[in-house]
Amino acid sequence: MRLREFGVELKVPAADFDARHRFRLGTRFVCAHYERCFPGLQTEGVWKVLVECVQVVDEPRILCLSGVMVIQQLFDMERFDRSVPDLRHRQALAVLHDGALAVAREQNWPRAPFEAAERCVLDENLVNRWTWPKPRASPDRKLRAFLDCHHESERFRAWLVVTDRYGAEIQRILAFEDRPSEFAFVPNMGKLRWSSSARVALEAKDGHEVAALEVAR
Repeated sequence: MRLREFGVELKVPAADFDARHRFRLGTRFVCAHYERCFPGLQTEGVWKVLVECVQVVDEPRILCLSGVMVIQQLFDMERFDRSVPDLRHRQALAVLHDGALAVAREQNWPRAPFEAAERCVLDENLVNRWTWPKPRASPDRKLRAFLDCHHESERFRAWLVVTDRYGAEIQRILAFEDRPSEFAFVPNMGKLRWSSSARVALEAKDGHEVAALEVAR
């Protein structure tokens, strides 16, 4: 099995569900960025590391629950709330990375993949921007289309972009905007389909058309 996923959760009483949900959404793009940068690691049955952010560590053990390694890490939520967005994002990255390294030490995993992931996120200045899928060629092979995806703390946005065969951008439109959770935005990312040499559409996983772009010739 390969370790591929990472998450941070705010451990609070059940009555504070809204705070936990806001924290998860607001930090998801950092975790997703770390995942995208993580080169992967072969493990014995572990596919995810989940860091529980707590004010008091009440479970010092690292638990393995159905392939998810769960570790508690001290986290200053008041400081997090007072910080400007960039500092909040860096605090989320720090607690995620520290928790992941603690799990790696306990499991005797190499540090290198985790250090590479953190360095990649920092080198990209915590801007989680990527393209999907591999550019699709038009029927006449003169154009290419893809999504330019921006995963941010408050939202996920994807632009449908058309370039010429050499990569020069010709047109773009905002294809869709949604919450910064894969459960919200991934269903919109089914496939890109050219219906002619001038029209390309983004189809959702259920087949409905999300956005289309008619290229001016």
